[in-house]
Amino acid sequence: MRLLNCVGIVEDKQDRYKTIIDVNPIAAPGSGQSEYPNDFFPIMMSSAFFDGAPDHDYIRSMLELYLNPPHHKSKTHTLPLLIGGSPLYDPQAPGWFRAAFKDVLPQDAAGSPQVSVMQSGSIKLNANSEKVTPYMIANHMIAAGVTGRCTENSGEIPDIRVYEAQDLVAATFLTKYADDPSADPIEVRKAACMRWFGNEEGTGAPAPPAEDDQLTICALAKVDLFFEPNPTPHPRYTWEEAVERCKGANAG
Repeated sequence: MRLLNCVGIVEDKQDRYKTIIDVNPIAAPGSGQSEYPNDFFPIMMSSAFFDGAPDHDYIRSMLELYLNPPHHKSKTHTLPLLIGGSPLYDPQAPGWFRAAFKDVLPQDAAGSPQVSVMQSGSIKLNANSEKVTPYMIANHMIAAGVTGRCTENSGEIPDIRVYEAQDLVAATFLTKYADDPSADPIEVRKAACMRWFGNEEGTGAPAPPAEDDQLTICALAKVDLFFEPNPTPHPRYTWEEAVERCKGANAG
């Protein structure tokens, strides 16, 4: 919710941006995940049990349903899709995406399909889909708070500032499609990267041109980094407190 606020989505509109489809829709205990490969269920389970033949095409069927709802039927493109996860934290969704759409994804020099964070493009969810779906690869939604930290290299993950800027790019990517459902995903990503990184590639240390956006990255980092354990885990700083601390640091 806080991230959506930061890119201008008012609270009563945010439910439109928070539909989540799990590529491994399996009920399981909340502990013991380290017993499984990749710390969670193996990536191959998505393709083996929830994608493929008509009798187990859960993932694509759910995506078709949610990305092309009745009120969107007149549009030329589906709603945009974020694929959340990375090799550093929870690779399940991008792993399935790479296997499912390997023939249309960009490839590296060795011919391996790529699913890099902030990569964007267009796909068809099924071969017979009538519409094209714009997509972006994003971090897992809690990656910044779990693996982010302050480092001496502010231009590379796991530095918390890079995490925050990448997450803001992903949220901005979604908001642009509310204005223009047929926008070019490559151009949308470039504009979002320019806002939060100061360059179209989204590389290096985040350097937003706008001072308010610089403050947003700083405040998000403070909220995500600092927690109090009791009485239940909660951020040490409110949003307002984080903003004031960032203003004070900048003034110093």
